[in-house]
Amino acid sequence: MKNIYLIAFFIFMLFVVGNNNCFGEENKSSKETTDKWTKELTYGGKIQAPFCSGVFYQNFKSEKNSAETWGAVLSTDKVFPDWNLSIKVGKLSGAGGLSKLNSPLLSTSASAFSTASTGISGITVSLPGSSSFTKPFSFFGQFAFNKKNPLLKGGYVNIFFVPSLNAIQTDEADEDSNDFSKSFLAFSFFDKIELPKKINYFISTTAGVFQSDEKNTSQWYYSRATEKYHPIDACFCWNLQQSIIFSIFSSCFAVSAYENHQGKVDFCFRNENKLHLKRITLSLCEFYNPFYLSSSSEKTIPEIFQVKSGIQYTFFIINPFKEDPIPVFIKTGFFSYYDYRPEDDNNLKMSAGFRLSYNNYAGSLLAAMNQITNKSKNQDELIISSIQCQIKNSWHFNYISPSVTATYIFTPNTISKNTKTSEKITATVNFGNNPNFGLNTSFSLNQKDKINESKSFSTSLSGKYKQKYFSLYAKIGIKWEQKEN
Repeated sequence: MKNIYLIAFFIFMLFVVGNNNCFGEENKSSKETTDKWTKELTYGGKIQAPFCSGVFYQNFKSEKNSAETWGAVLSTDKVFPDWNLSIKVGKLSGAGGLSKLNSPLLSTSASAFSTASTGISGITVSLPGSSSFTKPFSFFGQFAFNKKNPLLKGGYVNIFFVPSLNAIQTDEADEDSNDFSKSFLAFSFFDKIELPKKINYFISTTAGVFQSDEKNTSQWYYSRATEKYHPIDACFCWNLQQSIIFSIFSSCFAVSAYENHQGKVDFCFRNENKLHLKRITLSLCEFYNPFYLSSSSEKTIPEIFQVKSGIQYTFFIINPFKEDPIPVFIKTGFFSYYDYRPEDDNNLKMSAGFRLSYNNYAGSLLAAMNQITNKSKNQDELIISSIQCQIKNSWHFNYISPSVTATYIFTPNTISKNTKTSEKITATVNFGNNPNFGLNTSFSLNQKDKINESKSFSTSLSGKYKQKYFSLYAKIGIKWEQKEN
C-alpha cells in the first residue's frame, strides 16, 4: 500500500515538473523583472524556575528594523495545586473565548480531515513564541480552582488587558491587517461540571469593553446606519458558550453580543456538533448573523448564514501472510462549506481526502474545489473559482523526520479575465533530539495565462536546546523572490 502511494506521488511530481503548460512559459513580455533577497536571523530562549518563567526573542530582517518580544509568568501551581494564581505580562497572545469575541464566524476552510470543534474555554493567554513580534504589551491574571467537587472541576476566572488590539488575533487573521491602537479590557469565567453517566458539561462566558477607531470610514455603520450617528467612547461585547460531551456525541452552542456605535446591541449565534460512531465521525456546524455588526477587533461581520458538514471513516488492514504484521491505518474524509449572503456572492467549498499511516510513514492526498454563486447579473450562476490538489508524505525515525509536501492550485478565468496557476513544493527535515535541528525549504511558482509571473525560494535552519531551567533557540533563513513589474 505504501509503495503504491509513493509511486502515485512521484508520478504526480513528474507530471507537474515535466508539463510546460503547468509551470508556464518563459516571460516573453516587455515587462522587466525584479529580484529581492531577504535575510532573517532570530534568536532567543526561555528561563524557567519553580515559580516563574520568562522568554525573550529578537528578530533581524533585512530592510526592516530589529524586533523584540518577551513575556514572563508567575504561578503558584507548585505550592497550591487546587487553588492556583498566575500572572503574565509581556507581549502576550490571546486566544480561546477572546478569539471567539474577535471573530465569531466559522472558519471558511474545508479540509477533508477537519471535524467540528465542540470544546470551549474562557480567555487563554500564552507567552510569545519565536515568530510573534507584532503584539503590544499586555497583562493577564487568572485564579484557577481544581476541587474534587463535581460542580467546581477545573474552572477559572481571569482578566486580560491589552493597550492595543494588535494583540488580539485569530488563527486565520493576518497580523499586519489590524492597525488599531485602542485599549481592550476583558474578563472570563470557565467551569466544568461532571454529571452522571460520564457526561461532562462546560460553560464559559467572556465579556469586554473595547474602544474603536472612529476615523475608520470603512466601517459598516457609515453606509448601513439609518439613524443619526452618535459615536460612543467605548463599546461592550459579550460571549456565552456552553458545551456538553457524551460518550459518542458532543455539542456546543455560543451566542455573542456586540454594542454598536448607536448604543444598540447586535447578536449572532453559533452551533457545532460531532457524532462519533466507532469508525465513522460526523460533523455539522452552523453560524447565523442577522445584522451587520463590528466585532471587538473591529472586524466587519456581514449578514450571513454559514453551514459546514463532514464525514470521516477510519479503518485498518493487515497483511495475513506476515507472522507479525503491522496494521496500515487508513482514513478517508469529505467536508463541505457553504455560506449565504443576501447581498453578496455565496461560497461553496468541498474537499475530499485520503490518509494512511504505516509503521514510521504517513501520507495524505487532498483535493478541493471552491465555487461561487455570482449575483452580479441578477442571476444565481454557480461558477468554479479554484481547484486545489495537495500531497503530503512524512517519515519518522529515531533521530530524523523528513517530510515533503506538493501543492497545485488552478484558478480559471470565470471570475477575473486571467487564468492563474500556482505550484509549491516544501521539504522539511528535523533531526536530533536534544539539541534538535530543523531544515525547511520551499519553492513556489505563479503563472498568469501560462506566463510565469513570480517565483520564490526560501530556506531556513533552526536549532533548539533544552535543559531543566533554560532553553535556547536560533533560526537563520534566506528568501529569494522574483516578480514581474
